[in-house]
Amino acid sequence: MYKLLGLDWIQNSYGDEDSKRDWFIHTHRYGSSNEIKLLFTQGKPISCVQSSTNESEFYIYCYSEGTDVIGYITVKINPSDHRQHMGLHYCSFEMVTNDDNSPHISIIKKDQLDSIEGEGALMLPLQNEDVGNMFTLVYMDWDVLLVQDGKESKGAPIVDYTQDYVESILKLQ
Repeated sequence: MYKLLGLDWIQNSYGDEDSKRDWFIHTHRYGSSNEIKLLFTQGKPISCVQSSTNESEFYIYCYSEGTDVIGYITVKINPSDHRQHMGLHYCSFEMVTNDDNSPHISIIKKDQLDSIEGEGALMLPLQNEDVGNMFTLVYMDWDVLLVQDGKESKGAPIVDYTQDYVESILKLQ
């Protein structure tokens, strides 16, 4: 953020007024769709943006051809496949792919991003368990993914102090 502000200051102080640069200031943009697929399959944290029209879809940005366009890959939540761990709800996510199983890349102009994007989020993987593509979401306002009755929403973390959970804590002492 400070880097971009500094570059804007330099541009304003020394540059031509007509050559104002259009900086991309949204969520992280990955180098390629292959990088995103690798992070997704290895269960690594991923920066994303929720769709403004479908709360079950999230977009992960990547570089594409040209400087005035953004590529993005769509991942979808499957709330019927979920589990809860330490107060966080995890769901399986599915990446939209082409027929050859490569990630499908959609292209949009930078000035049209506001029409598709909702709130930014960070996908955090479920660790230490043998599950594939299970993530929780931490949104920009610090709310998290919640799943209730097979439907996803967002809100504050809810710790479920079940009997099994309490017994597992007591065994640690």
